[in-house]
Amino acid sequence: MRLLSSAHPITFAHLNGLKMKTAITIALLLSGFAVLSAAAQPSAQPLPSHFSAFAEMAEKLPPIPLIAAPAGAAQSDGAHVLHSEPSLGVPTFLWVDGVAAARGPISAAPPDLENAARRSLQRHAGQYRLNQQGLDSARLDHVHVLGDHVAIVRFNQQVNGVDVFQRKLNVLLDAAQQAVAISGYLSPHADRAERAGAAFQLNMPQAIAAAFADRHHATLPAGQLHLEKQRGAYRWYGLQEPQPEAGTLKPVRIKPVYFELPDRLEPAYYLELNSPDGDRRTSGYAYVVSAQDGAVLYRDNLTHADSAVPYTYRVWAENSALPLPYDNPYGNRLTPYPGAELAKRAAPLPANLITLACGPISTCDPWLPLTAVQTVGNNVDAYADVTRPDGYNQGDLRAALTAPFTFDQHYDFARFDKKDPAQLAPAIVQAFYTANFMHDWLYDHGFDEQAGNAQDQNFGRGGEEVDRMRVEVSDNSGIDNADMNVPADGESPTMQMYPWSHNVRQLTVVDADFNEHAYEAAAADFGPKNAQVAAAIAIADDGNGTRWDACETPWLNAVAMQGRIALIQRGSCKFAEKIKNAQDAGAVGVIIVNNVDGPATDMGSSGDLLLDRSVLIPALMVSKADGVAIKQAVAAARHARQAQLATLKLAALPPFSGALDSSIVI
Repeated sequence: MRLLSSAHPITFAHLNGLKMKTAITIALLLSGFAVLSAAAQPSAQPLPSHFSAFAEMAEKLPPIPLIAAPAGAAQSDGAHVLHSEPSLGVPTFLWVDGVAAARGPISAAPPDLENAARRSLQRHAGQYRLNQQGLDSARLDHVHVLGDHVAIVRFNQQVNGVDVFQRKLNVLLDAAQQAVAISGYLSPHADRAERAGAAFQLNMPQAIAAAFADRHHATLPAGQLHLEKQRGAYRWYGLQEPQPEAGTLKPVRIKPVYFELPDRLEPAYYLELNSPDGDRRTSGYAYVVSAQDGAVLYRDNLTHADSAVPYTYRVWAENSALPLPYDNPYGNRLTPYPGAELAKRAAPLPANLITLACGPISTCDPWLPLTAVQTVGNNVDAYADVTRPDGYNQGDLRAALTAPFTFDQHYDFARFDKKDPAQLAPAIVQAFYTANFMHDWLYDHGFDEQAGNAQDQNFGRGGEEVDRMRVEVSDNSGIDNADMNVPADGESPTMQMYPWSHNVRQLTVVDADFNEHAYEAAAADFGPKNAQVAAAIAIADDGNGTRWDACETPWLNAVAMQGRIALIQRGSCKFAEKIKNAQDAGAVGVIIVNNVDGPATDMGSSGDLLLDRSVLIPALMVSKADGVAIKQAVAAARHARQAQLATLKLAALPPFSGALDSSIVI
């Protein structure tokens, strides 16, 4: 049954009664003999900004169950689906299970990355309901290598050399060319369209005339349209003669496409119609018109001058055509995890002023309305939740404009921001920007209204409304964490981000050749939080068992330990006991060496409050590998009478807002 579009989309019940009238109207429009009469001048009637026959039909159909991964598949071939298109029973976002993302630079050439992505798609073809013809319909669009360690391979879809409208699929590869995730999907109907040859019965001028009739409720003579130019699949058609009744109709760009319906691929044309409104202002609409009978399958308003007003935000984001949020205020330098480089102090990058109305979303739905004065928009309501109970209450804060259409707040890393509006506002703006940007970036990959994306208004595209995301900055209920509450569609999800502790834990060692080495270190939950000591390193020796675990007293080298930094192995007794024993032996600081492979870990309290409180000297832990290297250097220097000098520094600085870290928001 054909589903047509009008100012008020025709339902299945209406369709039978209007079938004859519609057929006569379409025949007149497409004949090439219809004229644009003065009584039917182009005056655009109010139209929904967006219409999709696929969405209209999908809402009326029962969901199709997803296909599980093949039984007995290797763990690395398994996956779990985060989002899906229920009318087709295919994933729109899929995580690949059992893959520990490989680190390191990507050295493969784009063709190798494409082949790796295709192999991954082949492994998951069953879940996407793709047979070999469906897989072959994937056409490489672009290979994007990010930061030399991950790559995104983008595919679109073609059948019989014709693009399938809005069908795209992206494969995220790690450094080992393993798929980590897949977003988007390809039509599972490609094989049937290919076999049928799906004829294009109408020509391009006839499709333009049908779109014009939908837009203006007036007839445009298809025979008066002539080909002006062509480039690739696109053709441009203009009027052969000026027609005052048509206004300033700009040349129409058009190309053949297949449009997916829940049960088939429909031969169609995609076109962009730029024509005058009733007030003579030109506005643009994108259309997809059936090449079989001229029915409107898709309509989207391309003109957002009145609604999509650009705002300016001071945020940590790339100052580029695609202003991606940085991972954090240090840019992307800490991704992937740099290990010991963290021991070196790095200064935050300056935040950039970014001006935009929307993110990378084809519909350019505005983040904020024309009248906005705070960080509350259609997709996101961002605020500082500093008071109880949970949610926006008296005493909480949204970021406000600093100038017309501008949020230009500056963050001071030296100040505490728990309840300081001047500190909270820039963190709120960053969270608002990042959450909106990711909303828009994921939208065209399938995370739209019908997939449960959170929005206050859904623009008639399906799904539940009035459920924009609440983003709570510097939440009052915790520290050093973040969480996300995701209810069913129709209720607002809530993201809570807490203040993030900012403790300096620095260990540097100067060797016998006066070279300085910085080590990644972990601190203790007890003892001083602010301290700095510099002294020669001495290896603890308690004379029993593992002699440098410092669990027994008195030490054999207590005299030599005076004014030194004690090097002690983890194990056999509590951290607080070791450090207190070193303190009693005269040490001014302690370096604990982990006794298992892997990074250093924070040192927990002993459970004995008096013991913990008796520790007055600073202590840091290093990894086993680093500690063994330090010990060997100290032992060698002892014989050469060249001391290894160490500096331990601990500082408890004001916590940062977790909202500044985009990797937490995302």
